[in-house]
Parts: sequence; structure tokens; C-alpha cells
Amino acid sequence: MAIFELSTFHVVAHHFSYYYIFVKYRSYSANYKDPCFESISPLGYYQDSEDIANLCQCIDNYIASDLMEWDGTKWLGALSHSSVDLPPPEGCNVRGIWMGFYGWTQGGEGFGMRLDRPLEGGKTYTFTFTYAKDGYGDLYGGEGEQFSPIVYTDRSRPSLYYAQRVGRLPETGSVWTTGSITFTARQDQTGHEWIILRAIESSGIVLSNCTVSEPIGKDFYSQTQRSV
Repeated sequence: MAIFELSTFHVVAHHFSYYYIFVKYRSYSANYKDPCFESISPLGYYQDSEDIANLCQCIDNYIASDLMEWDGTKWLGALSHSSVDLPPPEGCNVRGIWMGFYGWTQGGEGFGMRLDRPLEGGKTYTFTFTYAKDGYGDLYGGEGEQFSPIVYTDRSRPSLYYAQRVGRLPETGSVWTTGSITFTARQDQTGHEWIILRAIESSGIVLSNCTVSEPIGKDFYSQTQRSV
């Protein structure tokens, strides 16, 4: 497999990583500071880092989205009653973040990724993610509701209360999809340093944009109780 150097991270490319590299050169240069989700821990409920933020409109952001890692047979970090069981694309030792829908956590769950440089008003940006619907429930209690994360931008510290919505990722069901969002930053988005994803109608996983050299499963602690 080819190896790319991306900012301060060494990224091992696999069959969906090339989308990220492709996008980098199609639009203005704005990449994620932590595309591998390496700066956050432990698995399960995780603490914010300077580059990844856990977000919700609930009592405490700490109980929002969950950091997971695939160990070859299951997702470490998935809460026991979240029903998360969709394997990642074959051949990838990946991390992912699971976001619960509105009925799981009030207002839905989300997370933010800090960019390596701020947005500039009037410039067009494209951001690409690999994601799938998975886990407990959707807004209407059936299988028909698709997973289509809402995308926002925000300034120096992200918040779902003040972030500016720019659209959605293309909807998908329980199948891994690599989808993009393209938008032109408004003048009042100049200086925004964060891209935010949020689940509302259904729950799902967003994968990191790279594999990791060492698992962080040792940091996992079991969390079996959660308010829904």
C-alpha cells in the first residue's frame, strides 16, 4: 500500500483514502488537522482535543458521539445498547465516530474537525467523508429513513448553537458511501476553522480518513448506561 504524508500524520492509503487526496487538489487547500481521529481518547465517550470536538445540544457534550475502533470482529467503544454492528470496508483497520439521532440524544449528536487553515469568504470548498447508517433507531421508527449528516462550519470553538449550516452529505442506508459536500464560503464564514457533522433523522458512523498504525483499544472502558 502507498504511504502519504499529510500535515504531521502518516496516512496509509486504502481503497477509500484516495478520495481525500483527490479532493485536496480539486478545491482550495483546507485539510483536517486530525484525519485519523488520533488526538481523542478513550474509546466510547471521548474527551475533546484541540482538533476534534464532541457536540450536541444536550446537557454535556461528553455524552454525545462515540469514538470506535474495529478490532477485526466488532467495534470497540460501541455502547452495548446502541446496536452498532456494521463492519467497515474490508481490509481497513479504522476508527470511526458514531452519531446518535434525535431520539437517542436530544437535538442529535455531532462532532467537529478543525481545519489546517481558516475558510475564506468567496472561495469554494469540497469535503469528503465515508459513512453509513448504523445503530439504534431513526426519527420515524422504521427502516426507510436514510443517513444524511448535516454539515456546518464554525469559528475558533465549535458549537451547534452558533454554527452555520452549509448543507448535507448525500443520503445513504446501511452501506458504506463516500460522499462529498461542496459549498462557497460566505463572507461571514471568513475565519471559520471547523467543519461539523450532525445526525438528526437517523444514526450512523463516519469513518476516519486513514488507517492507524497502532490500535487504541487498550484505552477502551465499558460504558453500559446512558440516557436516551
